[in-house]
Amino acid sequence: MKRNTLALRLLILSSVWVVVTLVVVGVLLMLLFRSHVERRFDDFLFDQLKGNIAASDISTRSGALEMTWMPSNLRFHRPLSGWYWQILENGKLVARSRSLWQHTLKVIDPGIGTGLQNQALTGPAGMPLRGLVENVTLPDSQSSFTFVVAGPVSNIDQDVHEFSKMLLITLMALGVGLVSAVFFQIRIGLRPLSRLQQALAET
Repeated sequence: MKRNTLALRLLILSSVWVVVTLVVVGVLLMLLFRSHVERRFDDFLFDQLKGNIAASDISTRSGALEMTWMPSNLRFHRPLSGWYWQILENGKLVARSRSLWQHTLKVIDPGIGTGLQNQALTGPAGMPLRGLVENVTLPDSQSSFTFVVAGPVSNIDQDVHEFSKMLLITLMALGVGLVSAVFFQIRIGLRPLSRLQQALAET
């Protein structure tokens, strides 16, 4: 009886330790994965933003901003796709992606010389967006141009959700395996105690 009670206590304590450890590991892995996905997301936005800046020029005739070429990524051409870019001159819209249609993204002016900024934006229909914003002074212009590129946060959330499901299944399987291993170790480890109890009972 004492052996069974001791085995049960050891199994419960070990199981709690395994569960707590796996939960902590799972949370850390999810945070690391989300950070990785966000970095890749921002890298794509960065490339698009720098491409827009490189394509921007000031007309020698009108002094207005002109795009020498248009970004070719189809995501920025499909109306209301969730992927948007726009250019503001001193706070006034001067260019935007076809995907924005007739909408404008509200951004916080990052100021001159502040470099790139991540901003949480709201797109058409209230869609949460993750955006990159940078103020640039183009050659032959005294104006401040704000370049904005943004994409849907739902893309990040979806990737994290899919990873979380796979991670949960993996950790559950690992947890069952570890608890089973602990159970058999306890049984094997307590066999000498059981034999000792039997020997004492026979004397």
